[in-house]
Amino acid sequence: MKKTLLFLLLFISYNAISQKYNIPFRKGNLWGISDKNGTLLLEPKYDSINPNMSNFRWFIYKDNKVGILNDDNKEVLTPTYDSIFRKPVHSTYNEFIVYKDSHVGYADIDGNFILPIQYKIIKKADNDSYNRLPLKFFVQNETEINYKLINTNTTEILTNIQFFKETNNGLYIIQKENKVGVYNTVKNEWKIANTFDSIKYFSHKAFHEPKEAYENIKYYGIKNKVYYLFTRDFEQINTKINNFEDFFEPLNEENYDYIVEGTVSSSDFETKLVTGEAFVENNSYLSKDHYKTRLKIEIIKNKKKYSIITNNIGFNSKKTKQYDEIKLIKKTYNNTYDCNFALVKNKLKWQILDLVKNEVIPNIEFDSDEFHNSYKDALVLKNNSKIGICILNESNHEESYIIIINPVYDSLSTIEYINSLDDSYKFFKVYYFKKDGRVCPVGSNGINYYRD
Repeated sequence: MKKTLLFLLLFISYNAISQKYNIPFRKGNLWGISDKNGTLLLEPKYDSINPNMSNFRWFIYKDNKVGILNDDNKEVLTPTYDSIFRKPVHSTYNEFIVYKDSHVGYADIDGNFILPIQYKIIKKADNDSYNRLPLKFFVQNETEINYKLINTNTTEILTNIQFFKETNNGLYIIQKENKVGVYNTVKNEWKIANTFDSIKYFSHKAFHEPKEAYENIKYYGIKNKVYYLFTRDFEQINTKINNFEDFFEPLNEENYDYIVEGTVSSSDFETKLVTGEAFVENNSYLSKDHYKTRLKIEIIKNKKKYSIITNNIGFNSKKTKQYDEIKLIKKTYNNTYDCNFALVKNKLKWQILDLVKNEVIPNIEFDSDEFHNSYKDALVLKNNSKIGICILNESNHEESYIIIINPVYDSLSTIEYINSLDDSYKFFKVYYFKKDGRVCPVGSNGINYYRD
């Protein structure tokens, strides 16, 4: 496997070898799945695979249809459906809303259909139990304008529903026969009878405090222009109030702090030119403390050339060379400078200088650089209208390293975080470039997950 990575410093954690990943791999115009090393696990046969997986399920696409692939690279839903939407249940489980031929069904995470594809609309009745309680659904058939509440056996619990809106814990405001009440979908019972013209869930208006007498009120109903109040336990409270504003204390703006908008830096880093007109004699650019030693960088001027020295451990002063221009990498969040790498320029081209070895990294040349607007630790290298990247800071990652990808691509589309196939919460970065109109995934280990 040819590597795009030209320079890589790896410090592998003690458990990195055990982590396994499924990574979308492009071969020509088709997509399959490979492991982290680029070895194919599933021969490419799909038009596309969405890398943004959740709960180890990937969206797969073929002939303008969509399906779902699991972590064993098996199709739990074949790519024969018009569209599929993920319905989160909790952090490790989700279900799928599946559309085909203008109808919708509902499937579990393994592709088993809970409700068949025969309805016009399906809305799951959420009850905050994370599926520990029996599932129920609001459905609308093709020829009907009202909804029904049904269970997984399609048994009808409530019919002729004109409107429904969730409040919390399986409670819904429901309109039936032009009257509104509050229905408990867990116990299948009305908590507030559907005899009102309207019912609202009581929420405090911005910066308003409810009067003490109404702090326990959760619903208010209106019938014949008269207000009726209900507590959290659905106890009815008598009131003579017929104006919503009378529930609240007068607004006192002095009691509240307001957010003041300010300028936010788009990146944690910037490159700072320290030569030419920016050169300062006898100046030290400080970096972080390292084993109780304050690391620093100094720029030395010799006529029209510049050299760089540092007290970095292992810095070899005998290899010091002179350059036309020098840029340091500044960490804007703490006003210190990176003591591992700098940018140096000779003969109209920029290169990256390893400040530990005091050596220029070979075969990397570029015309200009800038930090990516969205990926704050990614320095975009531009050369002859092509781009590559230099990742300067990796953290919360199974591997910690500096990576440089040669500027041979047209653009960087996105950076995907591929989760390991276990519960360790480790992840692996894949950079999605474009070249000649094709998507070219490159891993943070330097492996190309594509083959043309």
